[in-house]
Amino acid sequence: MADQNGDAPKRDEFRTDRDGYLEFATHLAFLKDGGLDVERLRWQGIPVKSKSDVLWESILVESVSTNLRTEDFFRALTSNGRAERLAFDPFVQDYAALTRKEDEPVVAIIYRRLDSARDDELFVVLAVGGLVTEDAVAFEGGDPDPDPPPDIVGDAMALAESEGEAESAAESPRVVLGIVDDCIPLLNARFWDGAGVSRIVDFTAQSWGAPPTVLGKTQIGQWLDRLQEEGETVLYRELAALFFPPLTRHSLSNRGSHGSHMLDLAGGIDQSSSDPLGEVSMRVVQLPPVVYDDTSGKKMPLQVILGLWRLILDTFGTADALVVNISLGVLAGSKDGRSLLEQVIAQTIDIAAALPFPLEVFVVFPYGNDYAKQQVARRKLVKGEPRDFTLRVQPSDLTPSYVELRASTKLPGNDLEKLKIELRSPSGEVFGPNTIPAGGVRKLVNANGEDIAWISHRAAQTMFALSIPAYILISLRPTKELNSTKPTSPSGAWTILVENTGDAEMDFLLQVQSDDSPYPRRTGARQSYLDAPSVHEFNPRTRDYDFHGAGDITHEGTNSAYTTIDSAGALTAGGAVVRHDPLNTPPHHIAPADYTSEGADWSGHQPTASAVSSVARAPRGVRAAGVHSHATVSLDGTSAAVATLTRDKVLRLLGAPLPDTAVTAPLPKSRLGDRVVLDNPAIRKRGV
Repeated sequence: MADQNGDAPKRDEFRTDRDGYLEFATHLAFLKDGGLDVERLRWQGIPVKSKSDVLWESILVESVSTNLRTEDFFRALTSNGRAERLAFDPFVQDYAALTRKEDEPVVAIIYRRLDSARDDELFVVLAVGGLVTEDAVAFEGGDPDPDPPPDIVGDAMALAESEGEAESAAESPRVVLGIVDDCIPLLNARFWDGAGVSRIVDFTAQSWGAPPTVLGKTQIGQWLDRLQEEGETVLYRELAALFFPPLTRHSLSNRGSHGSHMLDLAGGIDQSSSDPLGEVSMRVVQLPPVVYDDTSGKKMPLQVILGLWRLILDTFGTADALVVNISLGVLAGSKDGRSLLEQVIAQTIDIAAALPFPLEVFVVFPYGNDYAKQQVARRKLVKGEPRDFTLRVQPSDLTPSYVELRASTKLPGNDLEKLKIELRSPSGEVFGPNTIPAGGVRKLVNANGEDIAWISHRAAQTMFALSIPAYILISLRPTKELNSTKPTSPSGAWTILVENTGDAEMDFLLQVQSDDSPYPRRTGARQSYLDAPSVHEFNPRTRDYDFHGAGDITHEGTNSAYTTIDSAGALTAGGAVVRHDPLNTPPHHIAPADYTSEGADWSGHQPTASAVSSVARAPRGVRAAGVHSHATVSLDGTSAAVATLTRDKVLRLLGAPLPDTAVTAPLPKSRLGDRVVLDNPAIRKRGV
C-alpha cells in the first residue's frame, strides 16, 4: 500500500479517504515493511500468491461532470494512462447507460489499484469496498466506446415482442424472484419446474480472485444434461473450481449452505406439486465467501449493490416486478436510512420504477438476530457526568472487534467532537481521556510498543443530497492470531468511559458490531458484548439468568443497520416461533423468537412483518433444502423469515393463494411488525 507520493505507509498511519472499518482492515492486511500479510489474506479468502502481489479495491464513484456522455465517461477510465490503475466490469457500463438520467452524474462501481494515486479529476469517490486481486479485474469483453452505442431499451422491446409477452403483460403480472446470497446450489431439483428444467435463468458468481462467472439459461441446461450420468457431487466439485480460487473455503461441498436454505424457502417447489412458483423464473447472484468472513460487514455493501444492479439489468424488459431476497445484515449503524447501502438501494428502486419498461423492485432484509446479545447501550449524557461501559472481548477471537459511538437526533447534543473518551484495556493500557477531532485517529499501544486498538472519528459526509452522520469507531485487534508473532489485543473486560463536554444533552448510543457469520461459515469469530452487574435476571421459562435489557444496555435498537431504507419497496422480516395446534382456537401459537431484534424510536420502530422461523422452542429452526437435491438442513434466525416473506410477496404479486397470516395486535409490533406469515410449503416436516 502506498500513499500519494508512492511511499509505503508506516504501521500506525491511516489514509483519511477510507471508511474507518476498511481503513483498519486494510492496515491489518499489510506487514510492517509494506508487503502483504499473505497468511491473513488467504485466511480471509483473498487468494494472494506472495507478499509483493498487487491488490485493487472496489470503489463507488460519481462523475464530476454531468454533461459527459455515459460512454465517454467509461472510455475516459481507460485513457490517459488510467487503464493501468482503473478497471470496470462491462455490465456496469450497460447498467449506467440504462438508468442514468439526463444532466445527472454517472454513478458506477469500478476498481482502483491500491498503490495508485488517490485523486482523479474525472470522478469523486463516494465509498470504498474490499480488496481484490489483480486477476479479479481482468475483465473480458465490453467496449468503453461502442459504435453504435448499445440500444438496451430497443433490445428489451424486441425480446418482449418475440416472446409474445408484450400482449400478455396486462393479463398476468410477470414476476421474477432474485436472490443475493452465498453458495447457491445451481443443480438442486427444488429449483426445477415440472418438466425438469431449471427455473434459474441467470446465475452470476462474484469472486475476489477472478472476474464474475456468468451462466445463462443455455449453459445451466448443459450442466443439468450431465447430471444423471455424473451426479451432483462431481459437478459441484467442477462448479466450485469454476466459481472459487484454489483453497477458498466454501459450502458447495457441505451438506447445506446459507444460500440453499434461503432460495428453497423463497422459491423452492416440489416438482409434482401445482405450486404457482413453478412458473416463476429465478435470477441468482452468488457473493464471494470472503464477504461472509468479514466481521465488520463493510465489504458487503458494494457487492450487494453490484448484485442488485445486475439483477435489474437482466430482468429489465422481461418482467413487471422483481423481488430480491437479501438475507444479510449487520448490527451497528446510523439506522436512519442514511447509510451507504440504504441510500443506494432506495435510489435504485426509484430508478427501476422510472425505466422505459417500468420495473417494480422489492428487496427483503432480515430485521436482526441480536435481541439478547448485549450489543446496544443508550444513555442520556449531560455535561460533566462521565459514564463508563464494560466491553467483554472474548479469548481466541481470530477476527477484529468493532464498537460504534453515535449520538441520535432525539436530543440537540450530537457533536461527537465534544465527546471525551477514555479506553482502558484489561492489561492496563490507557488512552485518554481526550476528545477526537473530526477525521482524527488515535491508537492504543501496549508495553511492547505494538498498536492494539484504534479510535477514529469518521466525519459526516454528504451522499446523494443526504448527510451521512458522523460516528466514532473503536477498532480492536483479534485476541488470537494464526501466526503467534503478530500483536493481539488482550481479551477480557475493556472499559469505555465517555463524557459530554458540550452544553447540550446528548442521546448517546453505543453499538458493538456483529462478529459472526451465517451458517455454515467458520471464521474463528467470537462476539464481543457489553456487560454490567445488573443486566441479568431469572427467567422462569428458560430457568436461567437471562439478559433483561432494562438498563443502559438494552434490547431496543438491536435491529439490523439495513432495515431503515426509505422506500415502500424495502421490506424487513422479524422471526416468529409458530406452533401449529389444529385442535385449539386459534390453531396457532405465535411468539417472537428469542433472538428477533427490537426496534426503537431512533432505529426504525418495527419490521414490516414477520414470518415463521421456528416451529418449536426446541429443536429450533425450520428445515429446508441442503446443497444436494435430497439433503435437508435446519436453520434458525430471521434470515429464514426473510425467505418466507419473500415467497409471500411473490405470491401476492401473482395473485396466487397465500399461506395463513395473523395480525400481531396482542404481540409486540416492535419485534414482529403488523402481521405474521404462519407457514411455508417449502418447510419440511421433521423426520422427513
